[in-house]
Amino acid sequence: MRLLRLKTSRLLLARPYFGFVGFEEMGDEQEQILLAQHLLVAADRYILERLKMMCVKLLHIHLNVNNVVSTFSIADRYNCTELRAACLALWSIPASVLFDLRFGS
Repeated sequence: MRLLRLKTSRLLLARPYFGFVGFEEMGDEQEQILLAQHLLVAADRYILERLKMMCVKLLHIHLNVNNVVSTFSIADRYNCTELRAACLALWSIPASVLFDLRFGS
């Protein structure tokens, strides 16, 4: 957890100088999602709207049945209406279809 905070802080501090956040440099998909969640919280706290939108976009792209609960919680807490709607849309899919999407049939 401490290493993730350090990575998050480095990216947050580097953003004004380089103009981007390199999510793709952060390793696997799960690590990118976790980083985007942490950066979204920081962006909301310090009113960094562009960074917040970038995090929401990444979370929306990687939204799936494995992370919909944590993503919805963050979207709801930090007023990300489009992301919250996407989570609710995913929840409205019948369980049998979700099972097929996750495990294939």
